[in-house]
Amino acid sequence: RTLEDYSKILRNTWGPLIADRRLNEITKIDLEDFFYEKGWVGKKAVFVRDWSPKYRKNLLGPLSKLFNYFEIQPNPCKGVLDTSSVGSRKQSKFKPYKPLEIIKILDRLRGDSKYYFQFAFATGMRHQEILALKWSDIDGAIATVQRCISNYRIEERVKTDFMGREVLLNGSALDAINKAQTRWGKGFVFPQPNGDYYKKPKRFRLAWIEAHEKSGVDYRPMKTTRHTRATELLSKGVNPAKAAKQLGHDKETFLKTYADYLPEYDGGDDSLMESDFANL
Repeated sequence: RTLEDYSKILRNTWGPLIADRRLNEITKIDLEDFFYEKGWVGKKAVFVRDWSPKYRKNLLGPLSKLFNYFEIQPNPCKGVLDTSSVGSRKQSKFKPYKPLEIIKILDRLRGDSKYYFQFAFATGMRHQEILALKWSDIDGAIATVQRCISNYRIEERVKTDFMGREVLLNGSALDAINKAQTRWGKGFVFPQPNGDYYKKPKRFRLAWIEAHEKSGVDYRPMKTTRHTRATELLSKGVNPAKAAKQLGHDKETFLKTYADYLPEYDGGDDSLMESDFANL
């Protein structure tokens, strides 16, 4: 799958840029000009390719590996995204929701949207995983995550683990799916009215935006439900390796991405702070 994705990026994104040139003629300036080319909308200057820093990084990865393969040094990709250009600034770190904020948001949601986001907050699953989740994947308090929505269709895989993973469903997650209108069905847990899966979460996103407007809670992207769950687990003292497995990450990536602490999620059990050497 990775090889296919890399080939597509090299062919579609970089092919037109390097098609008529030798690879060792491509410079860092060429790449910066490509990423940060500006155009005009009326009197306002805008980026021709208004891509997020993460997307730019994903595009640059395969090209960088290509330069390395042909031993082109220095690698023209090095430092391209370190420019002071506005377009390369790192995305602001996600601000996890506090418990009271979650309650306010859920209180403004209705029907399956309410249960959908309650489930998202409770499990930390990716939204493309939740949309592809079937009742047959759930056995008691365990959900087997083994497929996702990618490019508007079901893929029999997940983003970071081809074999899938098991997610423990806590009381809040079980409460959400037990109240879902499809609980007696055999298809998707959160389907369209016709029973088919949602190819993208547009309907839930609209409800999400409306709930923030009505509750007065500061808006964050939908994927912040995942960041919030990770923060909750870390703040409660859950072993990072176990928490990472629940969210489908290796421990290093998990801590690098989600190393936050919120006292609102800390149960206050300071006994965990004691040292085993105290009574020696």
